Amino acid sequence: VRYAQRAETREEVAAGRAAEPRLEAADAVVSAVPAHALAGLLPDEWRAQPPFAALARFGGSPIVSVEMWLDRVVVDRLMLGLRDSEMEWVFDKGRLYGRAGAPQHLAFIVSSAYRSASKTNAELVATAEGALRRYFPAMAGVTVERALVLRDPLATFASTPELEALRPGPDTPIAGLFLAGDWTDTGLPATIEGAVRSGQRAAQHARAFLQTRGTAGGA
Repeated sequence: VRYAQRAETREEVAAGRAAEPRLEAADAVVSAVPAHALAGLLPDEWRAQPPFAALARFGGSPIVSVEMWLDRVVVDRLMLGLRDSEMEWVFDKGRLYGRAGAPQHLAFIVSSAYRSASKTNAELVATAEGALRRYFPAMAGVTVERALVLRDPLATFASTPELEALRPGPDTPIAGLFLAGDWTDTGLPATIEGAVRSGQRAAQHARAFLQTRGTAGGA
């Protein structure tokens, strides 16, 4: 596997450390990259062969998130679903990362955000703030200290009937290469549960491959 090792630590990033080309030998490899990224990692002679030939047909589904910092604690749960709201979920991101108390750092999520992604940052922030004021009386008098909008146009694959038949399993025609990811054939749409299931299946198939070659002891 040829790859570029980028700067990892905060000190390396601050120092502007350049990526270093590296080569890693392996008996088996599990690829867990998104469908749109896999084709560029394959040898040229394999890109037009199944299941890789279908990779270009995998479209992306956007996710929009609004990060918001409040001058006091308003949301008293780690995670809440918001009914009848464009913002589907709110997470206490500060507590999730061990930073409880004020300022409260919240994260709002919109999945399949085809409509939301085209809105302005101000509109999205106002929608998130409006959801809080609707459901949390403690928002009265609260100041939004800071807000940040993030858009990922290819956050997940677009789970459509057409793509269902194209989702590959963990095995590939390249000996020792296995696929994982929520976009593979997991029996689920684009979910964390599907990604976990795919990883477990890929590991099982990789281990079976190694056992046939007598190399599974170190897997």
